[in-house]
Amino acid sequence: MNEKRTLTHDQKYKLKIKLKRLSSKAFDKQYKKKKAACQATYRRNKEQKRLNEQAIASVMPTDGRKTEGNRRRRSTINKLRTENMKLQAKISVLQKQVKKLNLLVQKTNESSSPETPPTSPTKLFVSNVSPAAKKRATMRIMDKRENFARGTVSNIRQKFGINISKQYTPSSTMPSQLEETIRDFMCRDDVSKLCPGKNKQINHHQIRYRLNHLTVLHQQFELETKMDIDYHTFRHYVPSFIIKPKVDDWGACLCIICLNPQLKFDKLNQLKSTKPIPKQLLKSMSVDLNEVLNHQESTKQLKDALHQLKHEKFTLTYAEWKKVKLSTSSSAVSKKVSSVASMEDFIKQFSVEVDNLEHHLHRIHQQFKAAKQAKLDAQQSDDIATMQVD
Repeated sequence: MNEKRTLTHDQKYKLKIKLKRLSSKAFDKQYKKKKAACQATYRRNKEQKRLNEQAIASVMPTDGRKTEGNRRRRSTINKLRTENMKLQAKISVLQKQVKKLNLLVQKTNESSSPETPPTSPTKLFVSNVSPAAKKRATMRIMDKRENFARGTVSNIRQKFGINISKQYTPSSTMPSQLEETIRDFMCRDDVSKLCPGKNKQINHHQIRYRLNHLTVLHQQFELETKMDIDYHTFRHYVPSFIIKPKVDDWGACLCIICLNPQLKFDKLNQLKSTKPIPKQLLKSMSVDLNEVLNHQESTKQLKDALHQLKHEKFTLTYAEWKKVKLSTSSSAVSKKVSSVASMEDFIKQFSVEVDNLEHHLHRIHQQFKAAKQAKLDAQQSDDIATMQVD
């Protein structure tokens, strides 16, 4: 339903005039003439008003007032600037006086206070307890430290000066018998050899190169010394100047089964700086292939990475040891040569060599374990004899 629109008085008047102009031409002509006269009068009055304002403005002396205002303004600003500078100078003098008074108060306190602060009665009592009683009390507290609330250990250390945390300090700074035995074993000429060049040193000792994998040397050490130690303990006590040689340092091939896989593994590690996929797959692995093959988890991780790298489409140039027939020799000799292969062929060959190296290391470990067990059996039974052939 349409609602009626309410019109104002002006709207009704305009609508009435509009209808009257449409119905009467004489009225329309008279309305236009009257409207034009009103507009002409408005324009004439507006122009006259503008002319009057210009005439009045030209007669009034405004320039003198502006000059006087600018002068008073500059005078006020200069006065405020002078007062500000005086206040800053006064503040500077007061700050110097405060600094002198603080120094004087500090000197007075130092002269009146004792040289050392007073010791609390609790610390004084604890410090006068016998060392044996103090040690017994500390051990009893250490036995109950698991039940203490958080922050109790640090509070005891701060208040009494007693550290009840577990301390793993050696009883002596002298090297242990085990460390000396491992050091003597690793420095033998059949276990390691001196590096050419006296300037190649670590901790003021000339570098020695290991002649075998560290896991194999661990088995050999247990067999010869009849000592059962963990591999990580053995590796911890190996001297720092006895290191594994780089495969490029050997002038002759000692074992193709051991050196060729390490050469290929080093090549894959070099690709980590240029290829994103090898970097992602091999970033958490050791650079020593023997350390990788010493654990089942890392061995499985390496084989899975090789399976993924097999599908990469690029070629590799790498070095490896091969049996080569020379004219100067009647039999084939080992020689390091450069080879070029696709990534798929490279991974296939490397996978086979990794399996061979894994079986090779397993056989060596089993041989040492069998020899060790045979020695133990010979000590327990008179019917068994052992003989070592080098």
